[in-house]
Amino acid sequence: MNDIRKADTELAFDLIFKDRKEEARKVLNRTDKEIDQGNLPFGMVGRNNDHNKISMAYLEACYRAEDPKLAAKVLASVKKDLEQQVRYYDALTGDKATNMEYEKRSATQLLAQLGQIEQAFATQKPASPETGIIVNDSNALPKDSGKK
Repeated sequence: MNDIRKADTELAFDLIFKDRKEEARKVLNRTDKEIDQGNLPFGMVGRNNDHNKISMAYLEACYRAEDPKLAAKVLASVKKDLEQQVRYYDALTGDKATNMEYEKRSATQLLAQLGQIEQAFATQKPASPETGIIVNDSNALPKDSGKK
């Protein structure tokens, strides 16, 4: 399922960079509908946090395709998972804490990157994942460089 999500993310980016954002939104929303969040949430622990990395790319595609409702849903899921991971690693002591230092550092770095993505697209209308209610009136997006 992650391979499907990753392939559709790459397709969405290709469409976005070809200025076909409506088609990109359709791809992203189809993927969201077809992969049940109960079975495979956007935020989930995995080897090297690969699952969350794929979801973060999907999140960026949602922002670039100008789909704030879907972006809010993805952001909330990934952020919750990474924050839970960091709290878990912080609670460890002794050898367990030492042995999990790499995973803690990785989760902390991804959480910081997630914050950077969120900040980069902060001018886009954020929507609550539960209600889809748009919070502010600004709809500006950072300019795409056109490069991959």
